[in-house]
Amino acid sequence: MTWIEVIDSAVKIGLGALIGAVASYFTLKKTQSFEVDSRKESFFYKTQEERKKAYIDFSTQSHALIQEYRYSSCDADKIDYKDYLAIFSSLQILCEDSVRTAVSEAFNAVTVFITFSKKNSSSDDENYFKLYDDLLNSAKLKLAVFQKVAQIDATRLFDASGT
Repeated sequence: MTWIEVIDSAVKIGLGALIGAVASYFTLKKTQSFEVDSRKESFFYKTQEERKKAYIDFSTQSHALIQEYRYSSCDADKIDYKDYLAIFSSLQILCEDSVRTAVSEAFNAVTVFITFSKKNSSSDDENYFKLYDDLLNSAKLKLAVFQKVAQIDATRLFDASGT
C-alpha cells in the first residue's frame, strides 16, 4: 500500500465517522425534541382536565347558590359559600387571564345576588323588585359569559409551538 492509498483510506474512514457522528447527533436531538413535546402535550391535557373539572364545579355551584338563595340571603359564613370561594380561588390560580376575568365577574355577580337582602321581598316596593331582577339577570349573564370562555379554553387543542 502506498502512502496515498493510506491517506485516502484514512480520509474515507474519517469522513464516514464524521457523517455517522453528525447523523447520530441530529437523530438524538430530534428524539429529545419529540420527547419534550410529548411531555408538554401530556402536561397540557392533564392541566386542561383539572381546569375542566373546576369549570364544571364552579358553574354547578354558582347555579346551585342562585337557586338556594333565590328567596333568602346567604351568610358568608356558611359552608356552601366557603366551598364556592375555594373553587373560585382555585380557578384564579389555574386559569389564564381571559378565563380569570370571566370567572371573577361571574363570582362577583353571583355573590352580590346571593348576599342581597331578601327580607323585604314581601313589600310592594317596585325599586326593590327591579333591583332583584337586575341582580339575578346580571348573575345569569355573567355565568353564561364565563361558561362560553371556559368552553373555548376547555376545548383548545395542544399547540407544540407554544402559542
